[in-house]
Amino acid sequence: MSIVQEESRLLTDSPLGPLGIVTRAGALCRIDFDADERTYERRKPGTAIESGVVERLTRYFNGHRETFDDVPVDMAGATPFRQAVWKALRRIPYGEVRSYKWLSEQVGQSRAFRAVGGANRSNPIPIIIPCHRVIQANGKLGGYQGRAGLHIKTFLLRLEDHLEREQLEITADRTEPRLAFTLL
Repeated sequence: MSIVQEESRLLTDSPLGPLGIVTRAGALCRIDFDADERTYERRKPGTAIESGVVERLTRYFNGHRETFDDVPVDMAGATPFRQAVWKALRRIPYGEVRSYKWLSEQVGQSRAFRAVGGANRSNPIPIIIPCHRVIQANGKLGGYQGRAGLHIKTFLLRLEDHLEREQLEITADRTEPRLAFTLL
């Protein structure tokens, strides 16, 4: 007989709009962009993990160099490969970016660019697990959080002082932003 841990669903505001924060058993499980009051409760944080996450996200959005590597996360239900990718993402320093190739090498699958991209896309805890810091080797931003879009990735990179307006080039079709720098 397994014990099911109850989830707590908190709605908080951010410069990107409402964020849904899901915690369970003292760990962060999910952050949702464009969350709403139908599935999240707008209230003050009621647990230590909620208070800590909201406080640190507030500092982060106010431009403080915030790291989240000590925030407990719950990756239950994810495949070992996805867990490895998400752990590697947490090692990318604030204000820096890495390529999908670098990330695939970190998990011992040097040619698994698409699989790494899929793990990034399915990351349930953006910002805390900083998938926004991964771009294509050619400098293109790539995707971000499915429907949430590149405007969020661009915002987060600018917030971290990594992406200045002058660094963002728009290609001829004006749909794919590109970073004007060389990757590590």
